[in-house]
Amino acid sequence: MIDRSRHIPETVCRTLIQEARGRCCLCRELVLEGSERHRAISDVLEKHHIIYFSQGGEHTPENLLLVDPNCHRLIHQRPKDYPIEVLQKAKKRWIDIGSHLPSQILYEGSPPQLSNQEQFRLAYYPFTFETYGLKYNIIAPDSLRVSQFATFLKQRIVNVIAAIDDNQAFIEAERFYLSRRNATTGGYSNAMLLRDIGLDNDELVLNIHVHVVARAMQSDRVTLEAIPGNPKAGEKYEITINHTFRESLPVTVTVQGTDGYKLFKEGITSDGRFSVTVPGAADGVEDSIMIYGEFGSLRLRLIFGGEASQHANS
Repeated sequence: MIDRSRHIPETVCRTLIQEARGRCCLCRELVLEGSERHRAISDVLEKHHIIYFSQGGEHTPENLLLVDPNCHRLIHQRPKDYPIEVLQKAKKRWIDIGSHLPSQILYEGSPPQLSNQEQFRLAYYPFTFETYGLKYNIIAPDSLRVSQFATFLKQRIVNVIAAIDDNQAFIEAERFYLSRRNATTGGYSNAMLLRDIGLDNDELVLNIHVHVVARAMQSDRVTLEAIPGNPKAGEKYEITINHTFRESLPVTVTVQGTDGYKLFKEGITSDGRFSVTVPGAADGVEDSIMIYGEFGSLRLRLIFGGEASQHANS
């Protein structure tokens, strides 16, 4: 007779935690990560066999889902309300919500017009969308107005995920705004620029009505800037990487021009900064700039005598 152990392998437990993003797959209540039990692959979220173990169900990620104790009790007390197909659908739906958008998202609107000698700077905003337990790195020019950035977050991320989840309240919400996490009043002025927001150790949050939907700590920011952002023909410009990480970061900078110019430089940031100077080129020449490191990569495209644009990928 084959001995079937009731012990669920730790590798399976870790897969389940990762898939469920620390939440119950039925009610989606967040299990606080601050608890010791959670950090140790905890029993705060309980593991339920979709096909019961007593009926031959296996200890596999496909046959297990994470639920909180209240939901777990309901499944066993009201089995007719939670047949196999209902549990499988609930799990798949919750997991699939996290697969519809890339983890790093570029602002898709037109970059703001730059005055002569003004820098063009891309900023990296690590947002956590609390409602769905998802994290996205948003890359956007920090010269955007607060209202532009809030609208982009709402349309590009919140509405997409809410549509998958049939969350009409989020989709139809007309009152959404950015504010400081610990603010005692309303949001920032819509005309304010992102670069003028000083948060120190506070968080930038996206609110829908009175609910905090997403938040980004300013302590883990990376920016890529070109000064000037719209160089004249023959004018040199400077590429600067800034970050707020405590440790120095190894970075690589590449520049490739349509006139055949190439630059490749590796280095380590000092006091959160690393700079490279690029020589000027003829009118209409386009330079593609990329920096990459542990944070991913950021890209800029400059046209001598033209305008700057931005790209990002993970």
